[in-house]
Amino acid sequence: MGCQIAKKLTSEQIIEIKQNQIFLQKEKSITVQATSDLVSHLRILQHFGFQGKQFLLHDKSDRMKYMSKFQNIIQANYNYWNILTQLLEGIFQMHQLGFIGRCISYETLYVNSDTLIFCQFGYFHEFKNAPENIFKKFTTFETDLWLVGAILWKIITKQDLITNKSLTIKMSFNFQNNDQNLDSELYVVLKQILQIYQTQRIPFTQLLIHKKLQFQEEFKQQMLNFYENYQIEHLLKIWKYSLYRDFQNGKLFFYQIKVETIKYYYKCYVQIQLLNFAFHLSFLFPNNDENVLLYINSLIIQKMYLLSKELKFQVLTFQVSEHHSQFNTDLGIGFFCHQNYQNLRKEILSQHNKLLILKQSQANNIQIDCQHDINVEINKFDHKGQLTLPQKLLINILNNSSVKQLSHIQFTALSLVEIFEHEIYSRLF
Repeated sequence: MGCQIAKKLTSEQIIEIKQNQIFLQKEKSITVQATSDLVSHLRILQHFGFQGKQFLLHDKSDRMKYMSKFQNIIQANYNYWNILTQLLEGIFQMHQLGFIGRCISYETLYVNSDTLIFCQFGYFHEFKNAPENIFKKFTTFETDLWLVGAILWKIITKQDLITNKSLTIKMSFNFQNNDQNLDSELYVVLKQILQIYQTQRIPFTQLLIHKKLQFQEEFKQQMLNFYENYQIEHLLKIWKYSLYRDFQNGKLFFYQIKVETIKYYYKCYVQIQLLNFAFHLSFLFPNNDENVLLYINSLIIQKMYLLSKELKFQVLTFQVSEHHSQFNTDLGIGFFCHQNYQNLRKEILSQHNKLLILKQSQANNIQIDCQHDINVEINKFDHKGQLTLPQKLLINILNNSSVKQLSHIQFTALSLVEIFEHEIYSRLF
């Protein structure tokens, strides 16, 4: 089966595709080596590449039909529990193999015999908007669950829950009335999946044991074990790949400075990165009150803004003496006339302005100008009960986002990415 990405590609699209082919190569190398039970709902790429100004993907199977065409041909009562079972099996297969759904949709869902196949997933394709993406946050496992609910809802009603043009949630899924006369239990499950905020959605481990879902027992246990033992590596991979894929397009918010000399300001810069990480996870905060979730989100943005302001001040006023003396570097007054410094200054201003725009759009006019006061506000909210790994990490970052002083050996040996990841791991204990 050939899957044509575009009839006519612009120069910008060609550059973007070439840059992101790395994700297709990773997908191909992993899926072709996986056993059939690990990829039964995933496309298996045979080859891909440009043909003139077209970019083609070729899948292993040639007997598949789009779900939309399949529905037009087969006019019958669907077993929606079977469909939901297959969709959940599909995203589990992605997650287990190190992928994420992110771009899964009704439009790219195929049917091969009676098996549903995801024709698109991962980071090569543009992501499909879920509620958190509208707030410029990256896709998590919980996002994929929402996308599964949106796919099932469109299979049932042929209506979209979200529109890419307006980037608003249409809420055609009425949480108050079962207008489609669905099985009452299916209606409740859809309602639990399609909550706006990730923390309000039904956990995988609770959903997977529903008696109406049709998993084989051994496979269900594999799924439960996977989601019960969520690993930090999953989150760090999402961070790394999302940053690579979405930093330039501005659809998600990442604060990143690529000039190497930012390392001399690592304490402030890595703290901003930790809070940026927390920003992406903020709708997982263990509180079901929408106002609390939005307030926490706003407080994180405000704290990032204050730190960015501090970093900008340090750079623009040439405050490098502390690092110069501590690490005995060869930085001299000539550094401030060097092109690297000019590039650093330019990126600091660019990222600060980008953060200011985010603050104006999402921070709800919060005017707390002291980081201590922000910390006090955050700590007002209870988060009792058992926490998932992402929730634990989020809370620990919010409780303490400060970055430890490095020794000369550590500063020399570690990259900024390694410093960041070390700070992440230290907040798991």
